[in-house]
Amino acid sequence: LRLSIPEFCIVVCGEGPMRGELEQRIRTHGLENHVRLLGFDHDPNAWIAASDVFVHPTRSEGLSLVTIAAQMACTPIVASEVGGLREVMRCSETSRPLGWIFGSDQPADLAELLEQSLSQVAKRRTFAREAYQSAIARFNLQRMVDRFVAMYAELLGYKSEERLLSKAYAA
Repeated sequence: LRLSIPEFCIVVCGEGPMRGELEQRIRTHGLENHVRLLGFDHDPNAWIAASDVFVHPTRSEGLSLVTIAAQMACTPIVASEVGGLREVMRCSETSRPLGWIFGSDQPADLAELLEQSLSQVAKRRTFAREAYQSAIARFNLQRMVDRFVAMYAELLGYKSEERLLSKAYAA
């Protein structure tokens, strides 16, 4: 990225046991002006919304709430296609990608997708818009509550959610 986009800046939100090693690698590669380690942040949403691209390179993931938050902030995403990210990063009707998706552990692949995402402004806007629409349709509060109620009704052996709800409201 330093060769193709000399002004790039990566901001890392979060804290973990590898911080010292990351700081050393940043110094070793002369990236002090390009990488900021913020540490833990109770509300990273402002950073997510201000980003040109949200990057989530992980080897395993459940349902990624931070990626859904990026979608709802209309921030384009580059993410690993693992675990629950497979669902979050693809359109539920068409299976089309909702961002740049990679499946390998190769840093060069991630760097290439980052370069693509930063250089393809129209595609970035399209992904952001489609991901936002998908997140609103699939992960809005009412839909999630309805799905939880349906799941509990099924687990309890009720034929409909109304019976479960009427019993809950009667109590």
